[in-house]
Amino acid sequence: MHNCREIKERFTELLLDGVDFRSDEAISAELNRCPECRAEFETLSATLRMTSRATDAAAPADDYW
Repeated sequence: MHNCREIKERFTELLLDGVDFRSDEAISAELNRCPECRAEFETLSATLRMTSRATDAAAPADDYW
């Protein structure tokens, strides 16, 4: 049985570890079952990517130091 709370608790772990949910069959199945969980996971993933790009763009070049 799908438990949204349980799957959402794993989002941070998955995103910070760089796990592609499609490569993990159990997570993929859970996210495919619940469009709400999938949408939240994809939104968090996109936010993390955007934040990483912004951080990289704001950092000075290596030769600055």
